[in-house]
Amino acid sequence: MRNTGEYSEGMTIAQTLTKAQATGNDFLMFADDHGAYDPQPNEIAHVCNRHFGIGADGVIRVTHPEYVADLTDAQREELAKAHIDWFMDYRNADGTLAQMCGNGARATALFIQAMHLAVVTEGQPLRLGTRAGIKTLTPLADDPDLGTQLFRVDMGPWSIGEEDAYTVTVDAAVGEGKGTFVDMGNPHVVTVVEDAFTSLPVLDNLDLSVRPVVEPGIDEGQNVEFVRIDEIDAATDIGEATMRVYERGCGETMSCGTGLCATAIVLRAKIDISHWRIKVKGGTLRVDVTDDNVMLTGSAALVATVQMMQERCRAGRLLEREQVGAVFDEDERDERDDPHGVDHQVEPQPVVLAQAADTCGQSLHRDGGMAERHELHRCGEAQHKAPRAQRIDHKQRLRREPI
Repeated sequence: MRNTGEYSEGMTIAQTLTKAQATGNDFLMFADDHGAYDPQPNEIAHVCNRHFGIGADGVIRVTHPEYVADLTDAQREELAKAHIDWFMDYRNADGTLAQMCGNGARATALFIQAMHLAVVTEGQPLRLGTRAGIKTLTPLADDPDLGTQLFRVDMGPWSIGEEDAYTVTVDAAVGEGKGTFVDMGNPHVVTVVEDAFTSLPVLDNLDLSVRPVVEPGIDEGQNVEFVRIDEIDAATDIGEATMRVYERGCGETMSCGTGLCATAIVLRAKIDISHWRIKVKGGTLRVDVTDDNVMLTGSAALVATVQMMQERCRAGRLLEREQVGAVFDEDERDERDDPHGVDHQVEPQPVVLAQAADTCGQSLHRDGGMAERHELHRCGEAQHKAPRAQRIDHKQRLRREPI
């Protein structure tokens, strides 16, 4: 089945969407083979709202590069020379453009494979266009720790700023941490917690219902990661860590692919370990860092096909806010109950889950998508009950403790 989304005049996204998730980072996806759609912030914010819409961390339009209006001439030339067929046009839940999403890239590769938009096998990986460049995704065999329907994403080159150059606070009354900037095609600031150099609460106690404050500020905003080092093994060059993330335009999410990569890059800079298994609320992923690039490996799943009610989905009827727009600034959104800044006075838009996904059976529970959400919830509970780690200097531990 080649699902390219049912077109409806006046809508800026397809009426038929696929719900997908990659380690709990969830997306609404559709294929736009002919450039028929131009997703607008108000409609994206509405469908991503978890109370009045369908609910997701973002919307992914899978289309061809020539239909992505915001690309520069240089980007178009790069994609054309590489003969890139499909592009991941990703928007955050508040409707803002996103340069890259590692979890979204895995979900996109699975969507393209399942919908037969391209041949994607271990011997024939997918080259996918993104605003952060061309990414190569390779399907891998199942892994007992990482799960099923695994994809390894070559996230490409990265850069890191001065170590601990930023101050990060969640609540000024409960301490601060030191953050390090990483450019993964999008901006990140990574803070190590539960060590000798931070006065922030332990990882499980951080209140990420509010936006962390980063000083000095970054004009375009940033994703903020908080990581606890759990184990390090110098002999095998492998470490284990646990991470939480606040994504710009979304709030706290269960996982963030570029954030996981940024976290592993900072940990490598601090304690010289290049290979990491990092736990997030949505599962466990592997990140492998070299001087030239970073690889992200994790699972993905297609959850359901969602049919939106046509009369309630027309552009301009979702949020009548032409003067100020549907996307609030960060400070205004933080003051509202809804993390996506959607006007709660808008009449709810009903949806129908038309068909549970049957293209990825092994990764879905027998009871469907809701059972999978429950599994992720239990994972979060287990993490919350994990014993508190000691505050230690991990550099000193690496020097003194034999592995």
